Amino acid sequence: MQKSKTSTALESAPKLKVFCRGPGIGEAIVVQLPCGGWGVIDCYDKADGGGTLELLQDKGVSSLKFLCLTHPHEDHYFGMHRLVKAFAGKIERVWRFPGFTSVDLCKLPLAAKVRAKFKGDPEAKELADDYVLLLKALADTKNGLPEENYRQIIAPVPLLEEKNYSILALGPTTSSLEEFQKRFAGIVVKDGPMLLSEEGGEMINSVSVVLHIKYGAANVYLLADSQGSEIAPDKSTTDYSLVKVAHHGSSNGLAADIITKKIGSPVKVDHGVVTPYVRSGLPRDTMLSLYQQGCNTLVQTNVRPSEASRKIVHGLMNARTASNDGKWVGFEISEDGTVRQFQ
Repeated sequence: MQKSKTSTALESAPKLKVFCRGPGIGEAIVVQLPCGGWGVIDCYDKADGGGTLELLQDKGVSSLKFLCLTHPHEDHYFGMHRLVKAFAGKIERVWRFPGFTSVDLCKLPLAAKVRAKFKGDPEAKELADDYVLLLKALADTKNGLPEENYRQIIAPVPLLEEKNYSILALGPTTSSLEEFQKRFAGIVVKDGPMLLSEEGGEMINSVSVVLHIKYGAANVYLLADSQGSEIAPDKSTTDYSLVKVAHHGSSNGLAADIITKKIGSPVKVDHGVVTPYVRSGLPRDTMLSLYQQGCNTLVQTNVRPSEASRKIVHGLMNARTASNDGKWVGFEISEDGTVRQFQ
């Protein structure tokens, strides 16, 4: 039976697609924009196969309109260097967290190597080596880009505006950056830049990049590991099509108190996405219940932490938990704001 021109037009109408992956330790987000271009926000590809690069290859993606690294915690960058190298010369824009000079960035792996030697962390050297590979790959990419296309993000700032969609950075703000730099300076003076071993990660999380994708009536918020309350530049905004919940569903994640309706005006979240971090037991069952109440649909990319087997690894401050590879979960967002989960 031949399809009508009307049905064909509806099927080919532009959509915004968001793919989220969380294997229980890290997270990655891939976006297909309404114009047909692609972007990547963070990348954790430690497991063999099924990662960000493989997804892009499966989709036949040959170039990226943007690559965003929200903050330098290993659960958001591990394995990203392979992606950057695979798309060498084919990444139009790079957006990254602020607050660190190039010298600071180069010193961070030294902290991990100190940890490996003196505290017996069995993962520290691997993290440091992978991080150095990423720095080199990003430096090569930066050299091939116009200066305005390689940006440290201080929000609020528009990043990409096209005919029917826009991407705006909502965080980190100048005030959060200044607070971070004050605390970072104290650590450098006192102990050296030991941030890769920062317990809880709260300081680096404070400079996480937060993105708002606006597409017609649809509002998509990708909150990384940021902390705080505000998620909209306009406090009157109450409808959120899709929210990637901050900091693995923790109680201090950005907008946790708004989404879970603890403070502020009532909000409507159509779909929420949590990427569990089973090593630290996130999200807690109590917070998961609150997020479920705050969203019409709440999706997790891995098993609940309470259901994962636990094991203690010598030399690590926190109990580590066994993790599955996780899965990609896809969402199709229409211009009217409706969301359809398709994967």
